[in-house]
Amino acid sequence: MADTKTASRFSRTQNAVEGSRARPFWIPEGQKFDDYPRELKQALLDIVQPLYEEEVMAARTPMEKSSALSFVLATWLEVLKAYENGCRINPQKGSAGSIETNEEAIRQYSRIAAAKVGYGKFHLQIKKWARGNRQADPLGGGYNDG
Repeated sequence: MADTKTASRFSRTQNAVEGSRARPFWIPEGQKFDDYPRELKQALLDIVQPLYEEEVMAARTPMEKSSALSFVLATWLEVLKAYENGCRINPQKGSAGSIETNEEAIRQYSRIAAAKVGYGKFHLQIKKWARGNRQADPLGGGYNDG
């Protein structure tokens, strides 16, 4: 039964990734879902696609959509870098390596993750502002014109 559920989820996400309006635009139109490694497919299913639908597609204002997009794209880049780093360090996934020999790649991942946190915080401020708290300045300054 789990295989049927997983196959169904893969099929739904494949359709979303390959053609619906909910397909994140940074995934190339001709890209086939089956071209991705299994781990990236799973991350797309479990993290990126639902996040894109919940935050970008459900956004109420262009500002909210824009801030959500930055957060979701940073999440996708984080997933890609985590996978790449896993392949570098895990000899069964690619070339053998250690944390010490991959310090720059790990720093790059850390920068992406830190940026994602910043985008996430900003998005939550914009979302709160867009949903009615227009007295507060979403950029953290003083009074807004609301």
